[in-house]
Amino acid sequence: MADAPHAPPRPPGLPMLSLRAAVLSLLVALAAGPAAAQIGSDRYAAIVVEAGSGRVLFTRHADATRHPASLTKMMTAYMVFEAVRANRARWSTPVVMSAHAAARPPSKLGLPAGSRITLEQALLAIITRSANDAAAAIAETLGGTEDNFARLMTLRARQLGMRDTVFRNASGLPDAAQITTARDMATLGLRLLADFPAEYRYFATESFSLRGRVHRNHNRLLAGYDGADGIKTGYIRASGFNLVTSAMRDGRRLVGVVLGGASATERDQHMADLLDQAFGGPIRTASAGPPIRLVSRAAAAPAAPARGWAVQVGAFRDRGGALAAARTAARRIGAGAATVEQARLRARTVWRAQVTGLSEAQARKACTDRQRRRQDCATIAPAAGARQAAAATRGWAVRLGSYRDRGGAVAAARIAARKVGSGTVQVERTAAGGRTVWAARLAALTEAQARRVCASRPHCAPISPAGGATRLAAVSRDWAVRLGVYRDRAGALAAVKRANAVIASSAPAAKVTRVRFAGRPAWRAELENLTRAEARNACNAWPTRGPDCVTVSPTELAAGASGQG
Repeated sequence: MADAPHAPPRPPGLPMLSLRAAVLSLLVALAAGPAAAQIGSDRYAAIVVEAGSGRVLFTRHADATRHPASLTKMMTAYMVFEAVRANRARWSTPVVMSAHAAARPPSKLGLPAGSRITLEQALLAIITRSANDAAAAIAETLGGTEDNFARLMTLRARQLGMRDTVFRNASGLPDAAQITTARDMATLGLRLLADFPAEYRYFATESFSLRGRVHRNHNRLLAGYDGADGIKTGYIRASGFNLVTSAMRDGRRLVGVVLGGASATERDQHMADLLDQAFGGPIRTASAGPPIRLVSRAAAAPAAPARGWAVQVGAFRDRGGALAAARTAARRIGAGAATVEQARLRARTVWRAQVTGLSEAQARKACTDRQRRRQDCATIAPAAGARQAAAATRGWAVRLGSYRDRGGAVAAARIAARKVGSGTVQVERTAAGGRTVWAARLAALTEAQARRVCASRPHCAPISPAGGATRLAAVSRDWAVRLGVYRDRAGALAAVKRANAVIASSAPAAKVTRVRFAGRPAWRAELENLTRAEARNACNAWPTRGPDCVTVSPTELAAGASGQG
């Protein structure tokens, strides 16, 4: 379904001023009657709020559940504004049109997979063109995947006071579970005005040009209603025609929401009728409802750092098995969302099963519970906390593995740099298993770029801007490596011996534990009592075929041993 423009063609030679006057005349005539849309369906809902006071001037079914359609992109824009303000992204940050994004149905830019635009261009595309492909690409840039970004949108919405809204994607394309209310959409409009008064100007953009093509805004009230300066239209079959409008007259700003219009024309006329009556005097309605009180910005803490943790519960040969394992784990945890991540091991594809969108306590408790049942589990920490966000803009790197010669390491780093169009190639000579190898890294990346590089590389590791505590931990023997899960004890012991040979030290302690994996008995292989350098050297030299090698930090070991969440 598309959020497409429905404006009638302008008669030749008719100037904009005359068109606006004609539209206003029509709206004045409409205002003489009662403020009620001729919608005749249970999709209708509306609300009008005075921005300065939060006073609700009109409401009909304002708390009834509806589908937001492309009004969803208002929340996508809010997340963009927040990322730029927190220095997690810049307006010039490249947004890559992935195969997933390019495959989104219209309305869309229609750029081929692999195309790059800036974050600002992508924002203008979702505001004016209501481009679904641009919305998905933004979500992948800022959230890694669109599913993960939608979870962060929902969490942020809850913190902003939108208690009845759930987002399942960044565009508003049909999804039965993606719901909102007129009151929540009005709250979001008020938040955009209050939290981002400078950035709000983007919603008044009537058109923008990209690669020689002009994209015009679907919101006809920008040109046709006096004082209107935003915000967003929306349409899918399940929702009808939706609109959120903000307008100011004589220093007084109103935010109106109309959901479930039978046509774009009816929706726009009804919105104009409601706003006209609100600007001119009290609206004839029996129920105005309680005022909307915005949560303070201090109380509305960003969602991502609080719920940026995940757990990985195994790797599987097929996507279905991985997804089933992730869903089972999510049900046991009672939180988060099941996701799968594709990785390549030489010519073989594997699927990692994960539960994302967890708090740190939930992730650690989940792994502690699984380990008590002898099930495989690894916590995945958020890449950077809120305190690091400003410094982390270009402070990220990725570790790409170790190579026998310098040329191979340089080539691997350059290929990764081409993938994201950025980064500084770094190679380092080191020793592993008694031989000289070259470690390859790509530095000077954003968090999104680092995660994009590692998305398709099973042994690639994003490296966040490290603090002093991390460097001190490197000299202690509080680290471990997890070497995978095997069908029998002999296989697990062989893996431990292989890793121990690489480290060439008598200090490591072998640990082989009986667990259940994918419903079958199995054996997990680990080495403990390592320094950080030994743990990383072991995984860097680990053969590319076979289970992944995962380093386990002192914090994760302590949480597992104590059973603390």
